Amino acid sequence: MCVNWLRKAGAAAIAAAVLLGCGCGSASSGSVGAERNSSRIQQSTSSEAAFTVPQNSFSTENSSEITYFGNQEIDAAAELFAKNNGGTVTVEKAGNDYINKLSEKISADNSPDLCDKVENTYPYLISINMYEDLSNYIDVTAPQWEDMADAIDIFEWNGARYFYPTKRTAMPYFLIYLKNDYVACGNASDPEKLWLRGEWTLTEMEKGAESVIASPMSTAERLLGGDGVIDSFIGMVGGGDWWYVNDLTQQPANKAAFNIIKDNGKYGIDFTSIADPVEDIKKYVFLSGNEATLAALRKAGLTVGIVPYPRYDQDPQAYPSDISNCMESIEGFLVPKGAKNIQGAASFINCSRISSASAEQQKKDDQKLIESGLLRSDVEWLNTLRSSDKIYPTYLETNIFDEDTNAAVQSLFTYKDGDWDDACSQYAPAIKSTIEKTFAAVE
Repeated sequence: MCVNWLRKAGAAAIAAAVLLGCGCGSASSGSVGAERNSSRIQQSTSSEAAFTVPQNSFSTENSSEITYFGNQEIDAAAELFAKNNGGTVTVEKAGNDYINKLSEKISADNSPDLCDKVENTYPYLISINMYEDLSNYIDVTAPQWEDMADAIDIFEWNGARYFYPTKRTAMPYFLIYLKNDYVACGNASDPEKLWLRGEWTLTEMEKGAESVIASPMSTAERLLGGDGVIDSFIGMVGGGDWWYVNDLTQQPANKAAFNIIKDNGKYGIDFTSIADPVEDIKKYVFLSGNEATLAALRKAGLTVGIVPYPRYDQDPQAYPSDISNCMESIEGFLVPKGAKNIQGAASFINCSRISSASAEQQKKDDQKLIESGLLRSDVEWLNTLRSSDKIYPTYLETNIFDEDTNAAVQSLFTYKDGDWDDACSQYAPAIKSTIEKTFAAVE
């Protein structure tokens, strides 16, 4: 509950800071063409000094010239950066195989100034010295970071701060269901109505799904399929960003998530893209997905409902009765090792945080979702869910190590040939070994 309060307070502080420090005017911006491999955003110079710029002044002639190698859209941040620093951002779209390409640039002493955060940024890539420490370049007490302090701390490594997030999203994956079929086939309460009444629990989800699957009018065979299932279930039972620390085999949240996922009679996990939305959703009572999944279903003309993953109510002594845990995603930029303009990159990251949190950017993001196929009511409902004081988001990603270890994590939580102890005996040793090696250098 306090997390959401802080975010609302932080947004107000950022809005005030933009008005005071960056002015109300806007500079014209060039476009970043997604269809091109690279482009250049050029802006008119500005004498205004952004409050976000590190206090020590730029020291080179081209200090406001920075390079970005990645896959994000950066127009808004680039405009604010150029308005306050009078420079340009050179953009090179990375495409697939991102980390290998970035590694090659770093090895060749051709590092860009900015790069994307990826799933295994922390702890794996930070632990192998992939990024520059930004502790002396960004002031964490500045208003734009007020509601990001806990997120910044998550990525701290050996006393150094490498990542200052631009955006955080509660409930990046949610549950989608055929609204009319759910009630007609299962004779169960609508999950959206259960959520509004504070009654949307794992028990209710299971009961409703069982009745739908049993109905002769339904073609559903399994409770759940889609993307983000493992992470969302770990987040639902309170696993959070610490699911891997210490002895992961002894953490109740990990075992609870495993037990929820493993029953193949009810829980099907399909990590492939949705080829035929109509047919795929009819195989499951619920689809786990994001805005892109929802847009595909809307374009197919389906009437669907949207709810968060349910409240975990099957261990009432360990969990509050009125708060639903959920996973949270955190996005942003880092400065790769060997960058030539760390200070300019740090200023861009500050500007990126401010622009992404602005009311204007929120409206643009919402409009983009509508243009992608979502209904305006979908966008409003998702915003309502994500800002609710009845959800408690915690940062969570499971693909955070090297490729082999990530595969072991996926296999651990989807093991079908035995119980939790059996799964741990097969996959936990490799995961624990990587954890020990990764954190061995931490003082």
